[in-house]
Amino acid sequence: MLYYRFAINDYPGPLPSKLVMPDGRVVFPEYTPADIIEAGYVEAPPQPSVQPYEVLDWNGYDWVVTDPRTLESWKEYRIQEVSKCRRDEEEDFVYGGTPIKLDSDTQARIDSAISGLERKPAGSTVWWQSGTTFIQFDLPGLEALGVAAFDHVEACFNNAKVLVEALQACTTIAELDGVDITVGWP
Repeated sequence: MLYYRFAINDYPGPLPSKLVMPDGRVVFPEYTPADIIEAGYVEAPPQPSVQPYEVLDWNGYDWVVTDPRTLESWKEYRIQEVSKCRRDEEEDFVYGGTPIKLDSDTQARIDSAISGLERKPAGSTVWWQSGTTFIQFDLPGLEALGVAAFDHVEACFNNAKVLVEALQACTTIAELDGVDITVGWP
């Protein structure tokens, strides 16, 4: 329960460890409802739930929720969210039933392994580890993995482009909120 003192425009909070009454008496917990009223405290209304971008404030007797977003600031934020989704989706790659965290290091390792196998005698293989799973690749198999990884990353960028273009075309915050950035990912 939060309380405030209306007479001094107090911000709501818990009751103090002692109440000082108008006649100078000090009252310690357990407070009675009469003690709370006599000390000048009023029970605050429940705090409303707010979105992460909203600001919760107190106007002296009630909670006030404001939305400080501008069209341009919210558009920039939503576009950054698309970039984060793209990075997350890009890393969420499954090849041949095996999940592979497809970050830039993994992509570089695939390219390096292909380059290394190209210099080896025909039929040479390499082992690839993903979590606790080991997969053996020859050059054509590793090249197929590289192509699949490239196609996956490209599909993520293509979807991000579509979503960013949709966000850029929005002319209101409501339209920006209406763009579902969780769809279309490979």
